[in-house]
Amino acid sequence: MWHFKRQFALVLLSLALCGIAQAQVTVKVVADNSYALFVGDQGQQATFVGTGTVTLASQFANAGNYAGVTVGSCGFVYIVAWSDQASAQGLLASVSGSASTVNTGAVGAWQVFATGTNLGTSGTPSSAAFASAVNAQITNANTNNLWVAPAIGVSNITGNGIWPQVPAIPTTAKWTWYQSGNTPCAGTQSPFKPGCNHKEYLVFRLPLKGIVPPPTFTSLNPDFTLQATLNAGNATTFQVQATMPALPAGASFWWQVEEIDCAGNTVAGTVLTNPAMWWTLPTSNNFPGYTFQAGHRYKIRRGVWSSCVSWTEKAKTVEMGN
Repeated sequence: MWHFKRQFALVLLSLALCGIAQAQVTVKVVADNSYALFVGDQGQQATFVGTGTVTLASQFANAGNYAGVTVGSCGFVYIVAWSDQASAQGLLASVSGSASTVNTGAVGAWQVFATGTNLGTSGTPSSAAFASAVNAQITNANTNNLWVAPAIGVSNITGNGIWPQVPAIPTTAKWTWYQSGNTPCAGTQSPFKPGCNHKEYLVFRLPLKGIVPPPTFTSLNPDFTLQATLNAGNATTFQVQATMPALPAGASFWWQVEEIDCAGNTVAGTVLTNPAMWWTLPTSNNFPGYTFQAGHRYKIRRGVWSSCVSWTEKAKTVEMGN
């Protein structure tokens, strides 16, 4: 007889726009016993997609199956999981793209970080507070090199001794978890049995490179040219036109305009940062909504990035008249 727990998992897909025509992946996942699915990229907050719960053995047949998730090739799949420390604990998943399918249990593919934090302290899995907490844990793991290889357990087959077979997930997939080495968790089937706290909650990650097509670029150019023109019949203001080459599909851009004094310091109350009306101006921006005063100096910054290419920026100054 199986005993099922109040265990949650969050799938947070950091599937960044990555310089290609966007690809599609299918994510199939089950955790004993709940998960929530999110998508996001390097430049925006994760967006909630869906959730599911397993409380009975029969419900393993209803594993989450999310087809057509739009992704880029340089993101990650993140699955955050925890258990109630009773009976058994584990995670089973499969991620498929046009290039390949990668299951849990694939040697060298997945990594895990043990946060040692109670999931419930950060809100429910679908909440903005929880997504923010997960992002902070991922940053911590990246900054401090805390990702390690997870433990690999039984295959997704009938008679594996712990869980029933999950029909939606390939039989080649294997259950996975983190091995804490805690003395109370010892046993021949550890870390999957007995039920125990293995420094949960856990964050699993899978890079999408090799699952979807590779990026088509490795660098981005933030440069731009400026042209200033006095407004007709109004010598007190002038127009500024920025021109730049189109970025590859999947790359992002950002603008900021501010007035500066003779020492290069920002003049208070003059900063305008990346308003929505500038987002639809990828190759030519006349900065609608900003007034340039003749005889004043302005600094204009443009940043570009994708999940394949780190942030880089260019800054230029412009002034006209008086």
